[in-house]
Amino acid sequence: MPLIIESWAMSDIQTITLSENRPLRKASIEAFIRWLVTESGIRLIRGKGFLFCHGSSEKHEFQSVRNTYSISARNWGNGEAQKSTVTLIGFGLNEKRIQLQETFSECAAINSGNGT
Repeated sequence: MPLIIESWAMSDIQTITLSENRPLRKASIEAFIRWLVTESGIRLIRGKGFLFCHGSSEKHEFQSVRNTYSISARNWGNGEAQKSTVTLIGFGLNEKRIQLQETFSECAAINSGNGT
């Protein structure tokens, strides 16, 4: 059976960074990430970042390779700003940059007092 190698130009690869200073609802950000890697239509190569989740004293590290991802928790560093930042590398990101940032920001807890 012949080996099929996907071919693309480096100029086709795009990188964007999403950020949010407000704490995120954990269920919402997990749904966003699932959508991003499985249903968004974006050909994601790699994703990495840290998530500031409402009600958690830990930062959540997000990593993805193509359509698989993981989220793990670790302690915030002393004096480290608690915010969420995710960098994505893939195809078709620039065309969806605004939609991705808006959808990411919609995961923020509306009222940080109760996480809704």
